[in-house]
Amino acid sequence: MKIHSFHQYGNVKLTSKDDIVLMADSRRLYDASGNLVFCYRDHDKTYEEDMKEWSAASISLFLDMISVNQPQEPKADLISIFELADICRTCESPTNYRQLVKNAMIPKSVKKNCQWALLLHATHDEDEAFFKSSLRHMKQEAFLFPIIFDRENREFKSVSLWEAINAANPYWHDDLRKLVQSVLILPDQRTGPFVITTTADWKKVADEFDYRQS
Repeated sequence: MKIHSFHQYGNVKLTSKDDIVLMADSRRLYDASGNLVFCYRDHDKTYEEDMKEWSAASISLFLDMISVNQPQEPKADLISIFELADICRTCESPTNYRQLVKNAMIPKSVKKNCQWALLLHATHDEDEAFFKSSLRHMKQEAFLFPIIFDRENREFKSVSLWEAINAANPYWHDDLRKLVQSVLILPDQRTGPFVITTTADWKKVADEFDYRQS
C-alpha cells in the first residue's frame, strides 16, 4: 500500500478505497465525530480504521478540514465533495463542517445540472432546509432529466424521474412524488405536441414544500 503524500503523520491509520494509507491524529478525529466511529480514549495508542468506502482524495479533504482551527470550504471536484459529504454524514460530524461542504456542493452541482443529486443528499441527511435551498436552484432541464450521484461507482449518472425518487431516503418518497406532480405541466394534446414542461417559479415551490415524514 502507498502512504499518502501529505497525511503521513498521526496515530490513526486510515485505509482508503484505492488502498492508500492516510495517517491522522486521534484527537482531531474524536472531535470531528459525533458517534462511536472515532471513539478514541487513549491518544497514546495506535489505531487502524477501514475507510474503504471512500477514495483517498475525499478522506484527504476530510482530514484537511478537521485538522485546522478554522476550517474552510473544500475546494475539489464535485465527486470528491459528494464523497466528503457522505463521510461527514457517516461520522456525524458537527454542523459547521457539514455546512461548509454543502456550501461547496451547490454552485458546482448547479453548473453541471446535478440539482437532483443535491435533493437526494438532503433526503439522506434529513435536512429540509438544504432540500429547499437546492430546490431554489432548480431548472427545468435539470428536473426533467435527473443526474444523481452513484456512490458505489463514484460517478454521476442520468436516470429517470422515478429512478431518482427511488434513490431517495424511503421516508421522503411520498413527498417527492407529490413534488413531481406539483411542478410538472402537461400539455393539452389538442393544441400541440406532447411536450412536458415545469414551473419556472422554483422559489415558490421551495417555499411551499413541507416535508411530512411518512
